[in-house]
Amino acid sequence: MRLVCALGVRSAARPREAWLTATLRTGGGKGRNHLEGTARLRLDLGGWWQATGGRRRAAASPLSGTLTHALARATVTAAPQPAPDGRWRVTVRARVRGRSFARPLLAVAALLLRARARRTFAEALDDAAERWNAHVPAWVDAGESGLRATLTDAVRGAHGAGSSGQGCSGAREAHTAGE
Repeated sequence: MRLVCALGVRSAARPREAWLTATLRTGGGKGRNHLEGTARLRLDLGGWWQATGGRRRAAASPLSGTLTHALARATVTAAPQPAPDGRWRVTVRARVRGRSFARPLLAVAALLLRARARRTFAEALDDAAERWNAHVPAWVDAGESGLRATLTDAVRGAHGAGSSGQGCSGAREAHTAGE
C-alpha cells in the first residue's frame, strides 16, 4: 500500500488558500478497489478570516473536504461565525452517501446508527476544538513572524532526517505558488 499526500499553500508570505490531498493506493490484486480512496481538503483563508470577523457571511463554506471510496463518498464543510463571547462558533456539516451496492446498506446503517454516529462525530469535534484552544491562541499571540517560524519548523520537522513519518508517508510535497 502507498499513501501519497500533497500539502499546498498559495502565497507563503500572505497565505490565501491552503489544500491537502491524499491518495491511498494498493499494489493491485483482489479487492484493491475496496481499499483505495482519495481525500481532498480545501481552506479559503480569506473567506475564513472574513467570516470570523463578522463582516459578512461567506457564500460558500471556507473549509470543505471530500473523501471518495469505491463504496462511499463523504463531504464535510465548516463555516465560522463570531460568537457573543468573542470566540468563534464553527458549524460543521457532514454528508455520507453510499455508492454502488453499498447505497442501500449505508441507508439501513444510517437508520440504525445515526444517533451514535452523530454523538461520536460531535465528541471528535469537541476534542479538536479543545486542542485548537490549547494551541492556536499562543500562535496568534506570537504574531506573524512567530506563526511563520512555527509553521516553518513544523514543515522542516516533517521532512527532516529522522522524521517519524507521522501523518502522510510516501511522497510528500509542499507547494508554494505566487499571488
